[in-house]
Amino acid sequence: MSFDGVTVCFDMDGTLVDTAPDLVAAMNHVLKANGFDTVAYDNGKTMIGQGAAAMIKSGLDLLGEQVSVEQLRLMESAFAAHYDENFAEKSAVFGGADLALRELRNLGCNLVVCSNTGEQLVNMILTEFGLRDYFRTICGGDTTEHKKPDPRPLQHVVSISGGTSSRSVMVGDSETDIEAAKRADMPVIAFDFGYSKTPVNQLNASAVLSSYTLLPATISDIMMH
Repeated sequence: MSFDGVTVCFDMDGTLVDTAPDLVAAMNHVLKANGFDTVAYDNGKTMIGQGAAAMIKSGLDLLGEQVSVEQLRLMESAFAAHYDENFAEKSAVFGGADLALRELRNLGCNLVVCSNTGEQLVNMILTEFGLRDYFRTICGGDTTEHKKPDPRPLQHVVSISGGTSSRSVMVGDSETDIEAAKRADMPVIAFDFGYSKTPVNQLNASAVLSSYTLLPATISDIMMH
């Protein structure tokens, strides 16, 4: 397998780390503190991917509730404070991710992360779970002025890590990742165990995988075509 100059860009939530248990718990903590009902876990995890404010708003929408811009801002701050203290309570690295990252790095891949979660928090989470050292560069939701599905964060992290779009592949789990990659003219591999509202096999990804085992070989196949 030839991986010379290949940049592999990973999403974090729902792709590298199963963060849903603690994210949904943080959202429900804030909803409850503000006098609202909580959201069922299976519904809550499909709200992940656009940042805390969007997640809270999705939860409120599902409950048929509305808040002022000011209250939403306060709820977002409360969410961040709770999550910063509890992000490693029930979250875990997806099985096989560590081995696949090690193999890809040993094969010469340039590994980066492009997440809509804030950059500092991405660094904290990846460090907590022992993954940070695999990645050359991190692009969080506040690193640039844009978030996925805008392609610019993806293009930014590839560029500053020394890669090129033509020798890059995105690895994600949701509509957001797939759309960002397509708009960046980049192939995209989607895992089907993440947080996508729409089943990823309906979203025309370059490949859909159910585990990390086949990731290196799949990247090789994509890069050879």
